[in-house]
Amino acid sequence: VNAFMLFPHPSRRQKSVWQIMFNLNGFKVIYKDKVLNAVALGRIEMPDEVAKENGTMVKAKSIEVLAIDGDGSIVSIFDEGRMFQFLPIIR
Repeated sequence: VNAFMLFPHPSRRQKSVWQIMFNLNGFKVIYKDKVLNAVALGRIEMPDEVAKENGTMVKAKSIEVLAIDGDGSIVSIFDEGRMFQFLPIIR
């Protein structure tokens, strides 16, 4: 894992909100009808009741993705986790 920051989100009121910046270099992100170059995965909100059993996967409630849009600008997108799809860039 290539994480470059790890700390509680300053405005968090719940224990399930964290600011974790993971490098997503080498990935494209599909959000709604746009395909963008992913830069980093930012704020992650997990459900309040996360599973405690081994082998159980819990999906993020919402996430923030930093990406480069078609104009070359860095954009921050914050939405429900199910709205994003990540694809590795194969060269």
